[in-house]
Amino acid sequence: MNIFLLLFIFFPLFEIAGFVVIGGEIGLGSTLLWLMASAALGIWVLRGQGGIWARVQTADDDLFVVEGMFDALCLLAAGLLLIFPGFISDFIALPLLVPPLRRLIFRHIQKRPDGFIRRHARFTNTTRHGGSNTQTTIIEAEYSEIDPVPTQVDNSAPTLPPQNQ
Repeated sequence: MNIFLLLFIFFPLFEIAGFVVIGGEIGLGSTLLWLMASAALGIWVLRGQGGIWARVQTADDDLFVVEGMFDALCLLAAGLLLIFPGFISDFIALPLLVPPLRRLIFRHIQKRPDGFIRRHARFTNTTRHGGSNTQTTIIEAEYSEIDPVPTQVDNSAPTLPPQNQ
């Protein structure tokens, strides 16, 4: 069975169980206060995403761009998890809000050879057929196709059409 389908089915059940267990310990008022505060924090985190995207778009270093995109993705996930009501999703989201933990996660993913982040995020212009990183020159021009020159040349004198007078 698909892992996402299982998560879709069982995650809300775990959240309800978390409400019962933790809500029973801290009380109804504290539970409602926690839910409103986490939703407000989630909205605040999502609204702050524009600054990260602006920094990523103006960066010159490719590794910084990849790390900035990873930070933005972590903050997006954290904001959505905080808005989703429940204690378990909040506890999953809180480590994603801490920048040193995000960098630690990024470094761990970056070091994996089979991960989605390469060790060196420098992008080269190699071809998909294994070509080398050669410098190419592109010249833009307009052209028109002309008929080829005939190979036989007629050396006879041209005949003039008859003139009617």
